[in-house]
Formats: sequence, structure tokens, C-alpha cells
Amino acid sequence: DKIEAAINQSEQASTQNLKGDESIIVSFQSQPKGAAVIVDQVQRCSEKQTKCMIELKPGTHQIEMALPDYFIRKESVMISKKYDQVLWTLDPNFTTLNVQSEPSGIQVRVNQASETTPFSQRIPPNQSQKVIVNDPCYESVGKQVIGKVGQTIEVKLNPSKVYAVLKVSAIDDHGGSLEAEVAIDGQDVGQTPNRFKVGLCARHITVQHPIHGMKKMDLNLKKGKVNPVQVILDESEDIRQARINRWGWITLLSGVLVFGAGIYTMISAANDADLAIDEGNQVSALLGGNLGWTELRQVTNDSTLITQINQAQNKYNEAQSLYQVGGVVTLVGVILLPLGYYLIDSPNSFLSRIQIAPSLQGGTVVWKGEW
Repeated sequence: DKIEAAINQSEQASTQNLKGDESIIVSFQSQPKGAAVIVDQVQRCSEKQTKCMIELKPGTHQIEMALPDYFIRKESVMISKKYDQVLWTLDPNFTTLNVQSEPSGIQVRVNQASETTPFSQRIPPNQSQKVIVNDPCYESVGKQVIGKVGQTIEVKLNPSKVYAVLKVSAIDDHGGSLEAEVAIDGQDVGQTPNRFKVGLCARHITVQHPIHGMKKMDLNLKKGKVNPVQVILDESEDIRQARINRWGWITLLSGVLVFGAGIYTMISAANDADLAIDEGNQVSALLGGNLGWTELRQVTNDSTLITQINQAQNKYNEAQSLYQVGGVVTLVGVILLPLGYYLIDSPNSFLSRIQIAPSLQGGTVVWKGEW
């Protein structure tokens, strides 16, 4: 009894000495971070607080740490100058659900919560959860999962796209049908006019023509229907001016060639005419005078001379006709030369309505509208 009394007196004295000591700054930390700290049934630090420093008297305190989705931890802790830091690891009270899809970016519903893949989510343990594709662009598929405390569940979804039919045509600004390249969300799908099977949630359509340029449009497709899209393509100013310039050079070079051919033809015809006249003069000299073609035939019965006279006259007549043709060709060249210069110098001329589309129409000239 005396020994027990001595021990009690010693413990009481020790407690009184501790109570008399100065307060201590105690650091509280949880793993994971952010737990609320309750000391002696009073909350001293809130959830998600970055630092939790509490001033406490030395002695025994009831410490509690609480964090959503983790088990609450409670213990009695002796605080002293040697024990001024409390670091606790909290046990998880959840199941980790990791959801992926191919492709990513699909809307998925887990019970009533909607998420976009890929995502990770905490779910209650030992409870059945439905993971369902909830995206208008994809068929609705899903899985039912249930997990234990601390378990990680991996879910991979491969839904099929929902498709729509897109009917695409392209016309120029005069209503003429065009064969143009079509791309859906940057992917080439074919040429107009045509029907294409595309994803219901396709965002954009791009229609491009080598002469009439490109146009990009937004899409808003409807399921179970043929969605018509008609694109009007106007020729871009740069392409139009380049085409006019090309026509100008073609016309100018053609004018040079035609003019040269006309001059060459006239010179050749003049030379041929001179030769024919010389042959006629030779026959005329033999017959004793300066006679014309008809007179030469009248003053001789020599068949050889008559044949020579006929050949010379025919050569002269052909040379005259050829000379006239050369004159016409030269005149055409004279017209083409300034016309070609005009097209090069003035891209806004009326001939801007002419276009060449060799890649689409075999090099034929296409007349665009009425002048």
C-alpha cells in the first residue's frame, strides 16, 4: 500500500509538472495530404489545409484525422517537446475505377456522374457500378463492375460510331456542276457529286476545286436521314488573275508565231510569183515581144511552149492566192499581239470569263457565263 501510494504521488507530481510547462507548437500531417484534424473533440484544421500547426499543452490528447473516402483514424497521443509532430497514413475506403476508350474523348456515365475518357474515379467499395457510354456519337455499350476496398478496376470500352449519310454536290457561281475533292474533318473521302457514310458527329466538310478554290463548312448531321450539302465555289481572285495572265501569254506567243508565219508565207509567195513571171518573160522573149499569158498562147502552136506557159501561169496564180492567205494570217497575228498584251496588262478584261481546266476536261476551253 505504501509503495502504491508513493507511485500515485509521483505520477500526480509528474502530471502537475507537465501542466505547468509552456505550450508546444505541434505539426499535424496526413498521407494523403489534406485531412481535417480534430483535437480533443474540437476541429482545429480543416480539410485541404496546406499546413496544420496547433499550439497544445504537453500531455495526452485525443487526436482524430478525417479525409473523404478514407477511414477515420483516432488515437490518444502524448504531446511533449520530444514529440511535436504527428504524421499519420490514412487507409483508403474506396475502389479506384480507371476507364479508357478507343478512341479517347468519349462521354461515359458512371451511375449518375458523367465523365470524358480517359478518367479515374473513386467509387464506393462492394457496390455494383454501371459504366455506360453516354455519347451521341457512339453506340451505347457498357460494363457492370464491383470492387473491394483498395482495389483498382480497369475498364476498356470500344464503342462503334453512329453513322450518317452525307450527300455532297458542288457548283460554280453560275450553277454549273463541279468535280471537287471532299474532306471530312481533314480526311479525304472522295469527289463530288457523291454520297458518303460519315460519323454522325463529323464537325466540318471541306470542298476544294483546282480553279474555283476551297470552302469549309460546319456540319450538323441527323441520324437516319440523308443529309444534303451543296457547296457554291467562287473562283478566287488569285487563281482568276493567274489564269488571265496565262491566257495573255498564250495569246501573245501565238500572235508572234502567227505573225511570223504570215510574213514568211507572203515572202515565199512573192518569190514564187517572181519566178513564174520570169518564166513567162523567157517564153515571151522567144516569141518576139512583151506578151501576156493569153497572147503568148495565140502566137504559137508549139505544144512545149504552151505547156511551159500554162505551168508558169498556174504557178503565178497559186503564188497570188498564197500571198493573200499570208496577208490574212499576218493580220490575225497583228490582232493577237496587242490582245495578248492587253490580257497580261489588264487582268480584269472581259476575257477573264474564259477558263482552261486541262486536269478536269481534257484541255478543252470552258465558257463561263454569257458576255
